Amino acid sequence: MFPVRMMFFPRSLRLVVLSFLAVCSAPSCSHLARRSEADKRPPMARAEEAWRLIAAGKGTPSAVMQYDNAVTEVVLDLADKQSPDHWTGSMVLADGRTLKIDHGSAARHDVWPPKLFDHLRKRLKAHPTPISTAIKPGLGAALDGVREHDSRDVNARFVYSKGQHLPVTAVIEFGKGATPAMLRLYDPREVLSIKVGGESMTLAADFVLPVQEVLDKRCFLNAMVQGLFRPERFSNQGLYLQEPYRPDKVPVVFVHGLMSDPHIWENSVLALMADPEIGRRVQCWCFMYPTGLPVANSAGRLRKGMEDARMTFNPRDTDAGFNHTVMIGHSMGGLLTRMQVQDSEEAYWRTWFRVPPSKIPLDGEVSKQLREALLFKANPHIKDVVFVATPHRGSKLADSWIGRMGARLIRAPQQIVQLATSVATLDVEMLAPERLSLSSFGINSVSSLSPRHPLFQALNSRPMTVPCHSIIIGNMGGRGLLLDSSDGIVPYSSSHLDEAVSEKIIPYRHSCVKQKECAEEVTRIVREHLHGRN
Repeated sequence: MFPVRMMFFPRSLRLVVLSFLAVCSAPSCSHLARRSEADKRPPMARAEEAWRLIAAGKGTPSAVMQYDNAVTEVVLDLADKQSPDHWTGSMVLADGRTLKIDHGSAARHDVWPPKLFDHLRKRLKAHPTPISTAIKPGLGAALDGVREHDSRDVNARFVYSKGQHLPVTAVIEFGKGATPAMLRLYDPREVLSIKVGGESMTLAADFVLPVQEVLDKRCFLNAMVQGLFRPERFSNQGLYLQEPYRPDKVPVVFVHGLMSDPHIWENSVLALMADPEIGRRVQCWCFMYPTGLPVANSAGRLRKGMEDARMTFNPRDTDAGFNHTVMIGHSMGGLLTRMQVQDSEEAYWRTWFRVPPSKIPLDGEVSKQLREALLFKANPHIKDVVFVATPHRGSKLADSWIGRMGARLIRAPQQIVQLATSVATLDVEMLAPERLSLSSFGINSVSSLSPRHPLFQALNSRPMTVPCHSIIIGNMGGRGLLLDSSDGIVPYSSSHLDEAVSEKIIPYRHSCVKQKECAEEVTRIVREHLHGRN
């Protein structure tokens, strides 16, 4: 029974008061200094006191919280005074203590070398995310390790202008007696728990902060508009790695769609990184490109980007991870993805010409552009592909008044204009009649998405060299036959592939890629892919 006076308080307030009294009266709390006193002591003293309580089997939530807060204070103070990439093997703290620092090694992946980081940061406020495993409570200071973009780095072209942001869990381990404590910057995907005395303690982790920092949509403000309507001016394009390349990790390459950018993949990247089985085995990459270009040209850029990555990171084709790449494309990005796992033969060439390449009297840059875009081999390093709301047979929206208006607003790059001009000078008997029926030869992305565009005849005539999976938006929560449904832009009949190994239907709009259900299906497919490697 409650005391009579407490009966007049609301039930929720009674519970809070009783919980507070229960915690404060717990026997283990007597081992901790009062907050007012603890706050006055050096953070290393507070961290050691809490560590030894945890090691003695008295690791109450309040002891873990004291430890985490104290370690955070020590590490951020160190990083503020000296950039982590300049830390030595041991550092003298403000209270005179010596702190050893584990610098890891090339053979180890459990501990991040401090030299990787220019800054270490702590979350200031919570950001909402539908991925429940993205923030994990536990032991240690969950931080964001910031590696700034360095134009002098030979691999700088693979790094976002905001740099790379990596999940870090800082732990200070205290030995016996006067042995100096050891600071380790754990990768929480590699190390899920550590032993403290005889106790196994789960490590804290924050995957939200590093992922949201890199894929913050504010970083891509010009991608949607400038990338579509002024593709020639769009400079931020190519493959971008979320973290330093590792040969044993499988690349999962995300490709966005029309008038979009990499930020749409935030939840999928989060779900993969935070998964205790998958996170340590994959590395997430994003391909960014100006979406106003013709589909075949953008696919050529992706192909070239993947080859550049291969020559940089896997020149001998011996990296087990790279050789089992997964590629995932949304909407138009799915078309680019599909063209990475096809041998073109002359199918795409025939979307422009009625005669073989050897009969076309074009040379120089124009001939090179055509051959790179239309004649290609499947990428042998990609072993699985996923299509999300992909218009494999086009979208009628491209032929609508809004589609035609959008196509007219796109200013094609000078190279594309020169290509079309050169082709227009050829004998009309050499040109494919389907191409001649399109306005301006259909040389921009919106025109490329018309069901009448010859691209789709070529796309659907060539087999894929790897298994594929489909995530399709159907019915949008309404009634009716699935075959007649649409996501508002792409109908089910255009997204469906008979050869798909799996097909997941999500009742949502075309922008489903941001939904939890989509991230969960991506995670399932990647997990199966990894199991298939074993």
